[in-house]
Amino acid sequence: MGLDYPQLVQEVTPGNILLLDDGNIQLKVRAVNNNNIETVVTVGGKLSNRKGINLLGGGLSAPALTDKDKQDIHTAAAIQADYIAVSFPRNGADIEYARRLIVAAGSQAKIVAKVERAEVVSCQANMDDIIQASDVIMVARGDLAVEIGDACLPGAQKQLIARCRALGCPVITATQMMESMIENPMPTRAEVMDIANAVGDGTDAVMLSAETAAGKYPEEAVRAMARVAEGAERSFAANAENPWQSPSYYSQTGRWIALAATTAAFHNDKHLSVAALTDNGQSVTLLSRFMPNNNIYALTDNPALAGQLTVLRGVTPVTYQRQNNNDGDENIMQKLQTEGLLTDIHSLLITRLSTFEKTGESDCCHLVPVKQVTTALT
Repeated sequence: MGLDYPQLVQEVTPGNILLLDDGNIQLKVRAVNNNNIETVVTVGGKLSNRKGINLLGGGLSAPALTDKDKQDIHTAAAIQADYIAVSFPRNGADIEYARRLIVAAGSQAKIVAKVERAEVVSCQANMDDIIQASDVIMVARGDLAVEIGDACLPGAQKQLIARCRALGCPVITATQMMESMIENPMPTRAEVMDIANAVGDGTDAVMLSAETAAGKYPEEAVRAMARVAEGAERSFAANAENPWQSPSYYSQTGRWIALAATTAAFHNDKHLSVAALTDNGQSVTLLSRFMPNNNIYALTDNPALAGQLTVLRGVTPVTYQRQNNNDGDENIMQKLQTEGLLTDIHSLLITRLSTFEKTGESDCCHLVPVKQVTTALT
């Protein structure tokens, strides 16, 4: 069996366990001779092409970006991709390197860091390093579980989600969430609980992989995942972050004022929604941390940014051409009413956090009764 990582022969010793295809096949190293690694199959199975290889416990020195990855960045730039996922980053420096290549390619894509290495989840400092360097974190449970072991995976997932929420970074939970639906039209109860637990912990998104890429029931899998996620949101609310517990992150006076007004207005009332005028999405990300159970409408005149904001929990991007920096409530409400977004809510908090996004010198938050305004519009 051949592979495209020749350095492996320098990084394994007899007794090591190699894991192929997310650990579905396991090999025990018996001897290393020149450019050959002799192994014994301890867990067998069918192996197809282009499958991954890991060392049990982690420690491989493979770079986060291969030559093929660097070529793919130019392809992503050409098709104007919203996001580029980086596999196996070791630290924040790997993400910053990828960002420099993305910018050099002329792309405005955001970066999704796929957390798959044991060293990234070995301590909170390492988690925070990669979270703060990334635009989105993906809990890539396949390769991560291979490296740290399945017994450690639940704790790592929960801690990653918690740190992402604390640091204001969107997070995706992925891999084998509905694995049985590759072959079956209905999920198992365990899969239902897996999705619900991730939603309850505060994940922004849940993701399907082989279920839709190669499964027999891709449409059914998407519908089932959406049904379970929406049911979980109705059954139990995700924990909202407490802004007053993170003074270093929310240090600007304008942020405190905006957060105070926003959090005071809501009190977990699902009949209240927020319309946030945004230039770069930072304020929308912030608001989604504190109001995971309310609708947030992100109004932007940047279509690319609107696409990127879809990953945020509870956020509905709306492409909106502002007339000026002081658009009246009527224009905003008219746009939302045209989009059919003002049903089943009685008040709307309209906000623009310019100082937080560093695009202006003032912040505003004010509450508008929906029925009163929509009656005037009609």
